[in-house]
Amino acid sequence: MPRLPSILFLGAGVVLAAASALWQRTELGGLEKQLEEERRRQRDAKRAAEQTENDLQACRYELEQARRARNQLEEEARIVKKEVARLSETQALTMALLHSRTEELTAAEAYLNKADATSEAEIVDELDALNVEILQTAATMAETFTFGRSEGSEELRRAADNEVVNTLGTRMIDLLQKSTHNEDPLAVQIALQAVLCAYMEWIITSWYFEGKEGDTLLGDIYNAILETDQSIAGRWRALTRKYAVQTFAHGSSDIHQQLVDVVMENLVNVLISAGLDSDTEQISESVVAQFTGHTSEMVKRAAHLNWLMGQTITSCELAPLYLVPDNPFDEEFMEDTFGQGPENPDELILCTTDLGLARSERLADGNWQKLVLKKPRVTLLSGVNPPENVAETAKAQQGHAAELERRPEPSTEVSEFSM
Repeated sequence: MPRLPSILFLGAGVVLAAASALWQRTELGGLEKQLEEERRRQRDAKRAAEQTENDLQACRYELEQARRARNQLEEEARIVKKEVARLSETQALTMALLHSRTEELTAAEAYLNKADATSEAEIVDELDALNVEILQTAATMAETFTFGRSEGSEELRRAADNEVVNTLGTRMIDLLQKSTHNEDPLAVQIALQAVLCAYMEWIITSWYFEGKEGDTLLGDIYNAILETDQSIAGRWRALTRKYAVQTFAHGSSDIHQQLVDVVMENLVNVLISAGLDSDTEQISESVVAQFTGHTSEMVKRAAHLNWLMGQTITSCELAPLYLVPDNPFDEEFMEDTFGQGPENPDELILCTTDLGLARSERLADGNWQKLVLKKPRVTLLSGVNPPENVAETAKAQQGHAAELERRPEPSTEVSEFSM
């Protein structure tokens, strides 16, 4: 019996050992499955890690490519920006050059433009109107006053005589002092017309109304330019006339009054030389009071003609024709005021009583084309002295005034040099 427990114990041990072995095998199989599962997960994780690394490498590559593309674009942008700046600068320079060339071209076109702003017919009409005013003013003035040899300042009379001689010559002063003017003031009228013509001609041709020295200088310069090209010279004349007045003058109203005063002074000199029957001081006051308005209108018209001939005509040269005393009479270039002509071929003119108009143009071959558009009217001493000519001369003067008044009404346009 004692051997039974041992057997039982031994059997139990075997069972336990078998159970343990079974458990271990079962446990081992589970662990192996877990291990295999873990290995599979690791393999999957490794593959995922490898894929992620590949993806990362691809992203890095794409990022690098993007960076390179960005850098390239930035470099291209800098180049483009630099080019735009260069083009902008070039455009600015081009526009500045274009503006400069446009101004030069405009100036050149102005110099080369041969179109005149005023017609020659308009200027003839204006000159005719001025001649009418000269005639009417001189006739009215000569008939207004009484002449004789009254007491007065001999010094002032001699000064007046000298001024008349300087303007009209010795034959005119002899005529004024030896003739009787109360019954027939024709000689006084002619002398007054001559003085007015002389000073109106100067106003029409003056560069800036300040005296003959400046006119001579600018005239010499202009004559030199005329030797090159007519249109260029014409534009130079127009611009110089315009800006010379603005530069040297002290205001248009001052110029006008100065010119009126000069003309009035010379008219008074003629009246004094003719023996006006009044005190010298009273003469000046009376003439100024009665005829300043007439003189002012003539100065305005002469200044307007200065503007028309000097600034609106560039294709040719237009100039008033005034003939100084003691020139030979030539019917090709002048007319006798009374239509009688000289008594002998050598007779000299006494004075000019109506302004004429001359046209000259320098041609392309360098020659000059000259034309008298309107003949000046001159007076001969033989037409004034003989008593039998008094009626004829008066009739001729009236007919001439009527002829001028029948001309078309002159332009009333205000010139740039407005008086």
